[in-house]
Amino acid sequence: MTTDSAQPTDSADEFDAWMSALQGGITPEEGALLRRLASQVRTGCIVEVGSYRGKSAVALASGVHARPEPERPAIYCVEPHRPFVGFYGGAFGPEDRGAYYEAMCRTGAFRNVALIGLSSEQITPGWTDPVGLLFLDGDHRYEGVRRDFECWEPHVAPGGLVVFDDATDPNCGPHRLIAELLETGRYRHRETIGKVVVLESLGTGSSRAQPAQDSRPRRLLIACHELIATGGLLRFDRVGRVLRDWGHEVAFVGLAEAPTAPMTDAFHLPMLTPDEAASRHWDAVMVPGAGFPETTIAQLHRFRDDRYGVRVQHILNDSTRRQAFLAVNAALAPHVVLFNNRHWPVGTFTEFSADRFQVLLGAVDLSTFRPRSYRSHPQTRGRWVIGGQAGKNPGPLIEALALLPSEVVLRLFGSDGLNLAQSHAELIASGRLELTGMRIGDDLARFYAEVDCVAMTETFAGWSNLVAEAMASGVPVVCTGHGTLDLARHEETALVVDDPTPDALAAAIARLKDDAILCRNLTEQALETIRPYSWEAYARKLLELTRHDFRHHYLHDPASGLYGKWPLDDRLRGLMPLIERSAGLSVIDFGAAEGFVARELLRRGASQVLGFELDPGRVAAANELCAPFGPSRFRVADLSDWHRFRSTHADVIEDGYDIVLYLGLQHHLPCGDRLETLDGAAALARRYFAIRTTPSIYEQDAIDARLRASGFEPIASTEDAATNGRSYLGAARIFERRCA
Repeated sequence: MTTDSAQPTDSADEFDAWMSALQGGITPEEGALLRRLASQVRTGCIVEVGSYRGKSAVALASGVHARPEPERPAIYCVEPHRPFVGFYGGAFGPEDRGAYYEAMCRTGAFRNVALIGLSSEQITPGWTDPVGLLFLDGDHRYEGVRRDFECWEPHVAPGGLVVFDDATDPNCGPHRLIAELLETGRYRHRETIGKVVVLESLGTGSSRAQPAQDSRPRRLLIACHELIATGGLLRFDRVGRVLRDWGHEVAFVGLAEAPTAPMTDAFHLPMLTPDEAASRHWDAVMVPGAGFPETTIAQLHRFRDDRYGVRVQHILNDSTRRQAFLAVNAALAPHVVLFNNRHWPVGTFTEFSADRFQVLLGAVDLSTFRPRSYRSHPQTRGRWVIGGQAGKNPGPLIEALALLPSEVVLRLFGSDGLNLAQSHAELIASGRLELTGMRIGDDLARFYAEVDCVAMTETFAGWSNLVAEAMASGVPVVCTGHGTLDLARHEETALVVDDPTPDALAAAIARLKDDAILCRNLTEQALETIRPYSWEAYARKLLELTRHDFRHHYLHDPASGLYGKWPLDDRLRGLMPLIERSAGLSVIDFGAAEGFVARELLRRGASQVLGFELDPGRVAAANELCAPFGPSRFRVADLSDWHRFRSTHADVIEDGYDIVLYLGLQHHLPCGDRLETLDGAAALARRYFAIRTTPSIYEQDAIDARLRASGFEPIASTEDAATNGRSYLGAARIFERRCA
């Protein structure tokens, strides 16, 4: 063992030797990243959460040691070294503490590192030092990494770095949390090395305080047909009250010519007429859902006026309502589309138009819906009460009663729009079915407090308020996967049934009734899961997402700050034969979008890339994305007039390039000019010309014949087919120039 005279190494060779010799979860490449980041910390200390046997701490200490001693930030390793089974099954415990101490002594890292043998939630309440670099490498389950992050985020300095290990695995907690953080706008992706992802704080406030940029009062308008006490509209009333308390102005505007629903006590925000709304200026107008008459949808066109600010379409259901949401989309022409669920995977909403597509999940009033200090099992001896909703597919649940013991009672809240009182009068008379009518606020909270479990039987939904409120109330849940993807994990936070048949529901309810330990475990884990979904957190994120960044996002990659509608795989589809041949070749990229194809070429060894794109935001994204991977440069350019384009950019365009990319352009150019642009671009290709456009344009412009006449032969082709609910990027074809 090295004596205490050892110093953390400044030598690259010695550092590489330590990274190879020490036991830990990071690779030498990832260790070098941590070393570099630590050497760059200028404000605050360094905090590592999860230190195992000290390998990553050694990397951080080596980076700090490269600085003059007075400028070296302190390093704190948060690691209790308690028995623990990791996300990937590894066993950890006190024996790792000994290995940690040995690593500190062998490398001399102990001179710059302090070990704190407690968990984050025990430390941070009294923490006072700003954190310039936060490395999260503890519990990789979503709830665990989110807990650690939320403990430390208030202490991260503006411009500070938050680094996650095991962050590129979509099944691992850090990956999901990173996507959520990038969607808030409070962080930007800085780099990814191996499985380590680095985010930079933009200094716009933590999740525990309203962002500083929201200090200016904002005006938000919510458009609806009329005020009916439905979950969608009540959601906006609830978040509006939070925003109003923060000093913002929020109001509804009703578009029904002759409203039939009287204003109820359920709503607290003012209701304006269209003329009243039009007399003022707004920062954003939001349209929740699509349950409107056609006449109302047609009126949404009025909100395209600049006085209404950013137009936001909220999609509050799954894809079964696609056509209704498309109608709203066409009428409103939103800047932003917000999904309140993950039933719309990237690539399934390409028919929609917007500058940006993001996810804003639902919320629950954690102050109203909270567990009682003690719940019995069952609460009333000899009786088991199931809670549910009268208007959300109650049929299978009512049928399940016949399969359950006579002491099981079904209690439903909500209006009886299905006429259950008449069709099930016998069950009601026997006491097995109870209809309690509308429940709101504290009255609804009492409903949850008086049932033994809750069953949700919906077969399509966006966000299930029933499940969220039951979980927050500490009630065990049986549910489907519709509207519960982010909340319900089978046998962890709920019992999930794939198909809500009477048999499946009865079996799940019987399990809860007969197993008090299962009920307790489900409710405890459900409470941890639901805790982040407060209305305050929802309101903060809504403010962030209703701001327009004046960029039209094309691809969807939250890790790069991009929220378009096209998956990365679609952008690359059909181009791999070219990408695989790109080593050492020069590239010119027409219609570069955000530079993802160019980046892949550079990764495979392309010697240089020059790119052009009409959208300035995409050009900025492409320059940032490709800069770390090789010589690259992107410019704003209009390719509709080829001669003007060549003369404008003559200073950078060479006589020819090994590869010419011409992707997604031809069908967007003016009909009378596009052949000249095609010919000019193809003439620059010394070896390969790659084009993607629609089948009709290939045929109309006789593109294959035209390129053959110019000396090219096709070598690869991918004919994309449009799929259900999915628009179409077009077919990619690769041509190679014939030898003279």
